[in-house]
Amino acid sequence: MKNLLLSGLIGIAIVVALDAIFRISVSVFAGIEIDIIYYSSYPGIFLKLLIALFSVVSAFAGCLFAVSYYSDKKKTALIFFAILLILLKYVQVHFLIGVETLIYPISALIFALLGVVLVWRLKISKQEEQTYEPPKKHHQPDVEPW
Repeated sequence: MKNLLLSGLIGIAIVVALDAIFRISVSVFAGIEIDIIYYSSYPGIFLKLLIALFSVVSAFAGCLFAVSYYSDKKKTALIFFAILLILLKYVQVHFLIGVETLIYPISALIFALLGVVLVWRLKISKQEEQTYEPPKKHHQPDVEPW
């Protein structure tokens, strides 16, 4: 349980760190003031959408760490990380209510969940397919009574 909590929190820290690094690099590239939470300070639709799309990458990296670190029960780690990620993104959306349009934060939430689904499809589903063993068939002995 302790490793599950640790893997989920470190995964969320990876998401926050990657999002912050990407926002800082976009701000430096665009030559504007660094803004970690808001979307409205970025000029144009392209940069806002690019930041929202980067949520797939950051959520994928954080979820991949959480699932890899807590290797005992990968599904449990994935579900716990997804819950923490939804809480993080919901807090961001709730913070931005009334301040700016919610299309970018909500799309970032959806893109982040897409990153979690990608980890599930790539890491957990393939592992289940590899560990599947077909049931053994029991054969009757070849005995000829006559």
